[in-house]
Amino acid sequence: QRADGSFTITVVDPVLATPHALVVLLEAGFAADRPSVERGFAFLKRQGGFDTIEKLGRTVEALAVWGRDRPWLEEAVGDLLEERTKSGGWTFRPGHPEDPFDAESTAHALAGLSAAAAAGIRVPPAVWTEAIAGLFSLRAPDGTWRHPEEEPFPPIRRTAAALAGLLLARARATGLDPEAYLSLLGAFLV
Repeated sequence: QRADGSFTITVVDPVLATPHALVVLLEAGFAADRPSVERGFAFLKRQGGFDTIEKLGRTVEALAVWGRDRPWLEEAVGDLLEERTKSGGWTFRPGHPEDPFDAESTAHALAGLSAAAAAGIRVPPAVWTEAIAGLFSLRAPDGTWRHPEEEPFPPIRRTAAALAGLLLARARATGLDPEAYLSLLGAFLV
């Protein structure tokens, strides 16, 4: 952890790495009021707005797991919901509804919203069903997911993100806990 409260992993932006690190620490049993955890959240709060949906979604997830600042969590969830496109997904950059939505940004948004729902924040049911439809609309004929602008990344990353987003959205849309849903699916894959 850096002196400013952030966490970093070599080339990863600290605003992206910090919420991920905080979730790992909290789920590993670190106390919510531990100074390093509080410094991490103070760092995120000082950042103000977020320049990617991934950063906002990860921060929502961390806030939900932390459970110590419900007003901030509710505000961040509201910000995330406002960024949803008419197609049911999310774009890479907040405030750019003209951009095409993509599977990876949508998955990060859904992960944050799923954690918020688990923490008792109401997420409208249409969010889950519209995200499912939106994600399926991005599927290529070969069964993979690609970015609408066809950047040079391999489809495995986008496909994994889409599948994770679909799992979370489907579990929430059907009223199942995502972990229970994953266990149920796992039983069929054995």
